[in-house]
Amino acid sequence: MDLEEEVLDEKSKLAVLHFRSGSYTKAAELFSELVRSMDGYSETYLASARTRYNLSERPIVGSLIHPKLLQVLDQRAATWEKLKDPQRAFRDAKKMISLDPTSCKAYLRLGKLYLKEGKELEAYKTYQRGVFTIERAIEKLGLEVLPKLIAQLKEQYRKLNRELKAKKESSVNVAQQIEQKRTQQRRLDEVIPAKRPKKDTTPQRNPLDPFQILPFEIVEHIFRQVPGKDLFKCHLVCKGWYTGLTHMPKLYRDSFVLRHRVNAREYFSGLQLMHRIEKNLALPSLRLIRLGATRDVDNLGYILESIITEKTLRIKRLEIVNLDMNIDLLFQKLQKKDFERRGLESIESLKLGINTSIYESKPLLELFPNLQRLEILCLDCKLRGSSYKTLLQSKEYNHLMYTAGQRIESNICSLTLVNNPGLIEANQPGVQVGSLTFLASPPLLDVRYPELEEYTLVGYAITPARYGLLFSHLLSASELLRALYFEQVEGLTLHDFLQFICVAKPRCKLKTLTVRNATADEALIETFNVLDFGCLSELKCLDIYDSSISNKSLLKLLELANQEGALEHINLGHPEKIALTNDRRSMGGDKLDFSVLLQAVPNLQSLVLCEQDLDNYSMRQFATDLSRVRGASWSLQYLDLSFCQGIDGVGLMSLLGGNIPRVKTLVLDGLDINIQTLNYCVKKGLVGEIKCDPQKQKWIQYGVNSRIIPNLSKR
Repeated sequence: MDLEEEVLDEKSKLAVLHFRSGSYTKAAELFSELVRSMDGYSETYLASARTRYNLSERPIVGSLIHPKLLQVLDQRAATWEKLKDPQRAFRDAKKMISLDPTSCKAYLRLGKLYLKEGKELEAYKTYQRGVFTIERAIEKLGLEVLPKLIAQLKEQYRKLNRELKAKKESSVNVAQQIEQKRTQQRRLDEVIPAKRPKKDTTPQRNPLDPFQILPFEIVEHIFRQVPGKDLFKCHLVCKGWYTGLTHMPKLYRDSFVLRHRVNAREYFSGLQLMHRIEKNLALPSLRLIRLGATRDVDNLGYILESIITEKTLRIKRLEIVNLDMNIDLLFQKLQKKDFERRGLESIESLKLGINTSIYESKPLLELFPNLQRLEILCLDCKLRGSSYKTLLQSKEYNHLMYTAGQRIESNICSLTLVNNPGLIEANQPGVQVGSLTFLASPPLLDVRYPELEEYTLVGYAITPARYGLLFSHLLSASELLRALYFEQVEGLTLHDFLQFICVAKPRCKLKTLTVRNATADEALIETFNVLDFGCLSELKCLDIYDSSISNKSLLKLLELANQEGALEHINLGHPEKIALTNDRRSMGGDKLDFSVLLQAVPNLQSLVLCEQDLDNYSMRQFATDLSRVRGASWSLQYLDLSFCQGIDGVGLMSLLGGNIPRVKTLVLDGLDINIQTLNYCVKKGLVGEIKCDPQKQKWIQYGVNSRIIPNLSKR
């Protein structure tokens, strides 16, 4: 056993000792260190480690991992159970199954967790899937499994199966007994009529009131169809309706959405109502609090104080998008409440729309310890004063900053950072962060995100020499990453981004990649090797809108991004150098034929060619190339030709010729095409639907197809 393995073994034994002695927090920290260490090994080391444990270099089923990683994950899941953190325990158990679908311990652990939560059916399905998967692997692949573990899994499966059957039979018997008693009572009433008073004193039912004539479940189903605004009006009908509706928590979808320019009094009235509604649940919680504009900053402050100190309702998702909101205000309210923040601890999803950048971002991860989704929007680009120096006088604030500074890892699954591009222009030399709260460079890059699935960065400025290594570490540490989105990131070129991937060699498998407004060095792009881009092998969506990439470099990029033929959606809108075939370039050499593009992406279903120099000749050539590459019955799911000013009705008919469906959704915004031509295409079934707004001014729209925030200072 080499030195590295001895260190792992000693650390594992120490973690187990802490667990047995009841020091669960320390045990969890050690197990997490072990997981990080084992995740960081190269494939060569992992293969050699497996041979040292008398295993084959690569597993028959599952991922190439350290031989002891599953055991450590199982032990860490048990530690999370002791720490009353089932969410992390579930995450570790599911990760075990994803790494090795034939692990008996993984199914046993996950089933046990479901049973603790009272989800017997989910536990049964877990055991069933485990038994089926492992037995099939033994039969088909000759997999060797410890007889004791598979026997234990089968026993749990059979035991739970018997219990569920017994419960089902018991419930059927109870229902039969109740029905039998009702039948006997009806017969008895027929034989011996019940005595009634001469005058019936019970109030008569209103035949039109659903609460009086319909069962509770049916009334609830009816009112689910009523919009939220009208539902609150129903509270005013009568006391009976108010009582009945507030005893139906599902009607309100656990959401507390506040109107525009709300004041504190209205907020507290609504909160009181939500308390009354949610008290009928075993665990009162709010799925969502959404706060937009308030009457003024004072009202916003009162609402923030209430959210921070909320003790009864467990808030899951918080959205605050307000031009008066900033991180200084949040810290001021925390300081006023002696940093009592119980209301923030249950929040799993946070969206903050603030009026300027965050100069200290790590404390957010401490204030919201259970955060899984974080979205920060810098709404305005004004340089504002900061109370940073005032906050430094607080002992609690300094302790929070110290604790945040020690944090190196977060369990965030989705991270979205949107800066106002105006702040990049306002980044004047000599202006120090803290005196004015702005930041042109992206925050939260020095934290590991092992659970990260989506990362979005918009409107920031970077220098590859300074941030390249941090981005590479971000990619290499995020094995679950599925979506990357970069838009208007100043200083980022396509070459730099591809270089980040080469350095990081991430294990993740991206499904969606967006790199907009990026320049490209075509000579350098063509030097990349396909073997270095395994993370792009399963890519389905590629968006390079407004990128200065040439025809040749585009084909090289498509080669890197479509290694296994999974690419289905491409956005080539507003190109600077891409020259697709048109009437002027039909005989020249400096053009890209549609046939070459289609052959590079054979499974293409969705194509965006907005703001391109295309004309009617382009459409005729596009249809010809589609027929040649895909056959006469070619079709596309989505095609966007918006703002291609050279296209009119003639070009459209050239593209959609024939009598078979061609395009499911066709977008023609900004084009003045006769409405009769569009209706004809839909009526003949050539197109499923056409979206055409000739009055539209530009393709880019914030919140629709772009995340670039407009400059609010010019409003």
